[in-house]
Amino acid sequence: MPDVRRCRPPGRERAFGARPWRCRRKLLIPPFWITAVCLVLVAVWPSSTPVIVVGFLFFIFLNAASSALTAVYPLEVFPTSLRTTGVGFATAMSRVGAAVGTFLLPMGLDRFGAEFVLLVGAGVLALGGLVSQFLAPETTDMDLARAARAAREGGV
Repeated sequence: MPDVRRCRPPGRERAFGARPWRCRRKLLIPPFWITAVCLVLVAVWPSSTPVIVVGFLFFIFLNAASSALTAVYPLEVFPTSLRTTGVGFATAMSRVGAAVGTFLLPMGLDRFGAEFVLLVGAGVLALGGLVSQFLAPETTDMDLARAARAAREGGV
């Protein structure tokens, strides 16, 4: 069997070894706020091509970075007895949200315009950031039982 430790790309320790960026909360919360600001900037200056390009580039990259936690974080915050149900419920609600958003987006664009829809998106992101700021526990370097206990106790 090959030794997978030799397959690591060079510079990995320097790039990913920085302790602050390995913290789950630091990967979860700032993208909410930064992407909300990006959407507000694009909504406020819709005729500025540089603002639109830079705003959506930040949005795309930070959205992709925070999406990496969707497979890890829910597993860590639910207690063992509810873990599969909790992850299934969270996944189902994300699908419902995606379906509702896909259905409402064209209607919102037709009725209210792009600026309003972008501001609503920014509001949803800000609400998610606010809820995460106060309720999301730090689960890095915790075993699953301890992480679930911290989540249940509302520990940040």
